[in-house]
Amino acid sequence: MHYPLWSAYSVYVIFSVSSPIPPTEQYVNQSSPIALQGTTHKLHCFFSGYPEPKPVWRHNGIEIREDNPQFSFEAYGKTLVFNVSLETAGKYECVFPHHVDLDRRFDVIVEG
Repeated sequence: MHYPLWSAYSVYVIFSVSSPIPPTEQYVNQSSPIALQGTTHKLHCFFSGYPEPKPVWRHNGIEIREDNPQFSFEAYGKTLVFNVSLETAGKYECVFPHHVDLDRRFDVIVEG
């Protein structure tokens, strides 16, 4: 597309469709993090690639939905945020429906 700017300048924008880029791990928490009761805790599951993989989070095998008031998401769903309590202890997973080799598991231990 061509966008003329005044008489001396022009901007050309070229759109292209990129080939898929395999996912690569960028940052993931340790597998058994210790969380202090009464604090805010974050679990991270960052992978790059194209199209960018987005995880689905689970707690004790149950999918965590965005409307669940116990949890919130940051970084386009790649970070799970929650207040630490005995209820939020347990097994967490970030799973990627189209890339099962990326799935990660965390066993959150609450101390406090």
